[in-house]
Amino acid sequence: MKWTLSKSRILSFLQCSKRLYLEVHHRNLIKYSSHSEAAFRIGDEVGETARKVLMPGGILIEYDRGLRKAVETTNNFLNDLFDITLYEATLQTHNTQIRADLLNKDKDCIHVVEVKSSTGIKEIYLVDSAIQYSVMAGAGFTPAKISLAHINNKFVYQGDSNYNDLFKVVDLTSEISERAEQVPDWIEAANKTIAGDLPRIEVGEHCTKPYSCPFIKHCWKDIPVIEYPITKFPGLKKSKVTELIKIGYEDIRDIPDGLLGDTLQTRLNAYRTGKKLIPDELRNKLAQLKFPRYYLDFETIGFAVPKWSGTRPYEQLPFQWSCHVEDKSMAVSHTGFLDTSGNPPMQLFSEALINVLGDSGPIIVYSTFEKTVLRNLQERYPEYRESLQSIIDRLFDLFQPIKTHYFHRDLQGSYSIKNVLPTVVPDLKYSDLPDVKDGMMAQQAYLEIINVKTTQERKRSLTNSLSKYCEMDTFAMVKLIQNLSKKNE
Repeated sequence: MKWTLSKSRILSFLQCSKRLYLEVHHRNLIKYSSHSEAAFRIGDEVGETARKVLMPGGILIEYDRGLRKAVETTNNFLNDLFDITLYEATLQTHNTQIRADLLNKDKDCIHVVEVKSSTGIKEIYLVDSAIQYSVMAGAGFTPAKISLAHINNKFVYQGDSNYNDLFKVVDLTSEISERAEQVPDWIEAANKTIAGDLPRIEVGEHCTKPYSCPFIKHCWKDIPVIEYPITKFPGLKKSKVTELIKIGYEDIRDIPDGLLGDTLQTRLNAYRTGKKLIPDELRNKLAQLKFPRYYLDFETIGFAVPKWSGTRPYEQLPFQWSCHVEDKSMAVSHTGFLDTSGNPPMQLFSEALINVLGDSGPIIVYSTFEKTVLRNLQERYPEYRESLQSIIDRLFDLFQPIKTHYFHRDLQGSYSIKNVLPTVVPDLKYSDLPDVKDGMMAQQAYLEIINVKTTQERKRSLTNSLSKYCEMDTFAMVKLIQNLSKKNE
C-alpha cells in the first residue's frame, strides 16, 4: 500500500469516509478554521506541560527523519532491558501507525497516557484510546494500562510553575476493550475507502461532529443554497418545521398565508418584503433609558495552562474593556482599558472600570457575559465587592429586548451583535476592521502581544487593532439604540 493509516485518519474515517479519502488524495483542499488552529496550539501547550508533570525526564521520539526511523527507534527502546519514558513513541502494525503522547515502560509493563486539553472524558476519547491500544498490541507491545489525562478545571495555579494537580488521569483500560475489538474492522474498511473511488457522502451533522472537518468549504461549495431556510424561522416550533418540510416547503417565503399565527405571519410578510420589524414596545423601552448611558464591553482570555497565580484553567480573565458614554445631547465620548504588559491585568482592569462608570446611569451590555466576569472579579477582589455590585445593579442587557422584539430576515435566527448591526446600520461593518474582527481573533491577538518573542512593531499594530475591535462593540450598541429607538422609523 502506498499510504499509511494513523489514529487521526481512522478517526476521520469513522466521522466520514469521504473526509479520509480527501485527506489522503487531496490534502491541498484542507482549510482549517481559526478555531481548529487555536485548538491545535492549545493542545501543543497542554501536551508539553503534561510531559513535565506526569512523566518528566522522558525521551522524545523525533519524526524529522520519517516514520520508519521513528518506529525503529521506539522499538529499540522498548525491546531494551532498561525502564524508560518516551514521548511520541511511534509504533506500527501493517500499514497503521500510532504515536503515544506519554509512554512509560517499567519492568516490561507499559503504561500509556493520552493527553487531552478538555476538562472531561468524551466518547471519542474512548475510541481514540481503543485504536491506540489495538495498534500497539498488534505491534507486539500491548499496554498493561492505558489512561487519559485531561484538564482539572478545579486546579488553582499558585505560581512557581507548579502544575502538579493540573491533570486528572483516568484509567480507561477496562472501558476500551469492546471498542478495541472493532479496530481491525475499522482499519480494513478505511483501507478499502482509500483504495476505492471518492465516497458519495451527503453533507450533514457529521461535517462538524465530533470535530469540524477541514473540507467543509470544498464539500459544501456545490450545495444549492436556500436563501431563507425554514429551519431558521425564529419562533417556529420544530414540529411545525417538520410538518412544513414534509409538505414541500424549504424557503420561508414560500409558506402560504394562513398556516401561521398572527406574530409569525407578520414575520413571514417581513421575509417577503425585506422590511425590518421594530415594535413600539422595543422603541419605547430603549428610548426610556436614562442619561448618561454607558456602553460597555469586555475582552477576556482563558488559558488552558494558567499563567497567573490564583487563576484556574480556562477561567475567563478580563484584559480589556471599552466604554462609550452618551449624554442627553446624544454627544458620545469613548474611553478604554487594555493591559498589554503580560502581567495579571484583572486588578487594574477593575480599578479603571470603577473610576469611569460613575454612580448613576444605565450600563448597557450585549449578553450576560459582562455580569459573569464582574461576579468573578467580586470573588477575586473582595475590597471592590460593593463597587462592582453597584455596576452589576445598573447593567442593562440590550440583547434581550432585541431578541424578543426586533426582526429582520437577514438575521437568519441569530441575534449576535455582528448579525444585528448590518441590518440596522449597514454602513458599520466588522469586516472593515484591521486584523481583529471577532472574539477568537481578539484572544489570539492578545496572546501574540504578550509573547516576549513578538516584535515591538507587531505589538503596536495588534494593540491598535484590538483597541479598534473592542471599541466597535460598544459603538455598535450606541448606534443600535439610537436607530431602534427612533420614533419615525
